[in-house]
Amino acid sequence: MAKRFSLFFGLLFWSAIGLAQLEEHQAIYTNPTDQLLTIRKIAILPSVDNIGGIYSRPLEEHIRKIIRLDHRFDLASTENIGPVYSPSELRDNPEKVKEISRYLEADVLLASQLIKGPRGISLNVSMYLTDNGQLLAESNLEETKKFDISSLKRETQKLVGQVIKRIPYDGLIMSRTNQTVTINLGERDGLKKGSILTVVQIIKAEYHPKFKFLISTEKEVLGKLKVAKVDKTLSFAKIITEIEKKAIQKNAKISGIDFVSYDPNDLSLGEQKDDLSARPDSSISFGPKAKEWVPQRPPTFGAVSAHLGFGSFGSDVRRSGSSYTTNDSFAKNIKFAGELWMDPKYSLHIGIEQGIVSNNSVAKYDFAVGYNFRFTNDIWGSKIELLGGFASYIVDVEDVSSTVTKLNYSGLRLGLSGMFPLTLNNEWAAGGKLFIFISPSVTQTPKVGSVRSTTANHFSIFVHKKMGINWKLQGTLDIELYTAKFSGSTSNSSQEQTTLSGGVTYLF
Repeated sequence: MAKRFSLFFGLLFWSAIGLAQLEEHQAIYTNPTDQLLTIRKIAILPSVDNIGGIYSRPLEEHIRKIIRLDHRFDLASTENIGPVYSPSELRDNPEKVKEISRYLEADVLLASQLIKGPRGISLNVSMYLTDNGQLLAESNLEETKKFDISSLKRETQKLVGQVIKRIPYDGLIMSRTNQTVTINLGERDGLKKGSILTVVQIIKAEYHPKFKFLISTEKEVLGKLKVAKVDKTLSFAKIITEIEKKAIQKNAKISGIDFVSYDPNDLSLGEQKDDLSARPDSSISFGPKAKEWVPQRPPTFGAVSAHLGFGSFGSDVRRSGSSYTTNDSFAKNIKFAGELWMDPKYSLHIGIEQGIVSNNSVAKYDFAVGYNFRFTNDIWGSKIELLGGFASYIVDVEDVSSTVTKLNYSGLRLGLSGMFPLTLNNEWAAGGKLFIFISPSVTQTPKVGSVRSTTANHFSIFVHKKMGINWKLQGTLDIELYTAKFSGSTSNSSQEQTTLSGGVTYLF
């Protein structure tokens, strides 16, 4: 009897050992990359804009609604979010993302930004991983002319959908019992009873070498499922194959619900078109000597410029019984100008110029508001601009023999400017400006008498070459004429200045 009990317990012991060894040698299919890209909870960061929250608040609430209605994800609370950053501030700073994520129970952060510029509204939606702070995916809309909230909500919904689409799988397995699994996909996602699904695990991810957003993933097939029952947002399926027993577990990925479509009329047998390594610019991001690159952002706010010039200056000042004449064929000057684009149509202009001529110094100051008529959506394209503002032209006479020490022409002036490309790629362009003073005033030191009549006109032509998306070189010819007649029959003054200048403009 004792021997039988010993045999029984021995068999039980070794059976337990065998089962333990079997469980020990059963593969567990987990991968750090796969776990990193498992997205269940999304936190929505406060949206930002550059116009005091007029657009950002309704767009943020709309994004929350979009995620709330997506049954595949839960919306995480953002009560303890801390400082608010824009997508552009987070893109190159994973530490900021991790700082924000510290007290959030979320797998990813969804950030959005709206910028209103002179050519329209630009939108950005970006998704960041909370674990490592890196950019996972982003989508942009550049310079739309739609300014109403309802249109921008539709555009934002498209961008959010594009970002969600770049998550490298379609759904997740929520649970497994024997050979039956529950999936967080249903009729809304296109599943039907009898559908065959592929279960995968992400084993490798390829990121952009500079900005670290996800480019592609490498996946291992774990098995196949056949859908047995479908609800609107949930499905039940039977495992029909798997790479190893119990290889398919919770959080395994469902991939390939939507098949990739190609052009059915393209029968070429050349290189695969979507193979990035086959592109002519592949060495920028791929290969053993890959180079980093930074995307250039088009100008949206304004421009600043600096010019050096030379030319001729002539001045003739006559008073009863005396006259003073200046002629300089090599007058030098320097000019600074700035533009601020309020929106696609309105702009502000400011200019400061200082010139040195024989026995004289010349200073010009101007401020104007512009209204643009643009013929294309390209900032380098054809346009006509109406200008109105204030300008002042000051001549200081440094010759002690002169009876006049200072002249100041000032007043309101109207202007018209135009620019037209000379080449199809807008690399070269030409244009001109015409300014006419409206009832200008003249002050003369020492005072002669009342002013009988005044004229002040300014005409210029220019040619510029585009050096990049933010730079241009420009050459300008300016012709200016100022005259005044005073109450004395022989009291008058005239100044004529012609300047050829060259300089550089930075558009930001």
